[in-house]
Amino acid sequence: MRKRHAAGIGIGLALMFGTGPVEARALLTVCIDRASPLAAMDARIAQAAAVSQGYGLGIEYFDGQGLGDGAFASDSFRKLAGGLCQLVLGFPVDADAPLLPDGVEATRPYAQTGFVLATRKPQAAGALAGVPVGSTIGVIFETAPNLYFHDHPGLQPRVYRSSAAMIDAVANGTLAAAMVWQPSLALHGEAHPGLRTLAFQPLDGAHARWNLVALHGAESSAAAAVFEHGIAALHGTGQLAQLLAPYAVDQAADQAAAKPLPAIRPASGKAAVGQAGPGHLLAVAAVTAPRTAGKRPAIYTLEQARSGLMSYAMNCAFCHGAGLEGRTGPALKGEKFASAAANFLVGDIFFVLAMQMPAGKPGSLPKDEYAAVMAYLLQQNGYPAGKTLLDYEQALVSEVPLIYSGP
Repeated sequence: MRKRHAAGIGIGLALMFGTGPVEARALLTVCIDRASPLAAMDARIAQAAAVSQGYGLGIEYFDGQGLGDGAFASDSFRKLAGGLCQLVLGFPVDADAPLLPDGVEATRPYAQTGFVLATRKPQAAGALAGVPVGSTIGVIFETAPNLYFHDHPGLQPRVYRSSAAMIDAVANGTLAAAMVWQPSLALHGEAHPGLRTLAFQPLDGAHARWNLVALHGAESSAAAAVFEHGIAALHGTGQLAQLLAPYAVDQAADQAAAKPLPAIRPASGKAAVGQAGPGHLLAVAAVTAPRTAGKRPAIYTLEQARSGLMSYAMNCAFCHGAGLEGRTGPALKGEKFASAAANFLVGDIFFVLAMQMPAGKPGSLPKDEYAAVMAYLLQQNGYPAGKTLLDYEQALVSEVPLIYSGP
């Protein structure tokens, strides 16, 4: 489920046609992120949806694995949607904040996936509430489930860089459970058929559920209509649910009672679906949202923030950038980090900071240094300094909303 850069666009157009003469068939073209665990599933769904509408399919694979703040650069989107394809697959949209940047449109969700709790045996109670107090739970570095330990203080996190290593640890019994991206769990199971099959339950925390959509520019609305009609047809026959399992669940039923599907322009060869023009795609899961009104509280001191800058430079900048812009770790400043849609509290972010940072040495700094770094993050995200120090224990439970409000 990770936000990604387009690190490279592969030149390997794979044309897959249904039955019938190629020259008589309209062509639907899609770009698919080969770095996504959903890649093979998305290709199968796109193929089936296109064929159901009498279209052939062209797939352009690209590598969406990247570094930095997680934004999918607008120039990369132009390369994808400005001639290579009409629809872009592989970028799920946060179900808690289903917003898109300017210039980007999305089809109706054809599926929903997200983070799940994986265990060796089915849970008697729901997800994290059913895990015995004192258990160690695996979590992937800098993903949404890191926030959930804040509400389950009796559980101990073990942070992993690799989903595969974490899943293996649960399967062999060295780890009680893991909070993992469902498509990663499904893909790992397919790649290792001899591995113990794990039980899993959806997590219900913030940013745990994600919608699968096809992204496109306004110029590709006809292609989006073809795709949506194809999805509806697959849902009607039950084929969609079969194609999605075990990576995601069918959401087309929820769309059946919604507004009618858009009309499809008559098809006549490739011209039936025009090539998409230039578009603009920023981070889908980290978009600008309307900010809540009100004055930002002053919960740290200026000297504390200055001290936090020094500690940040020594312990955090290597991963998160000297200006908090993001490198191997995500950005810690700006609307991509703290939007109203993200619904972060100071306590949420500080819990991850204090319990899981720095990478490789979690919890190794003095408490006052962690509080100082949090003060620096607040300052850089537009919060004013005051006369009272930010206290470590108070920061852990702070319910102050964390919303970027300018330089």
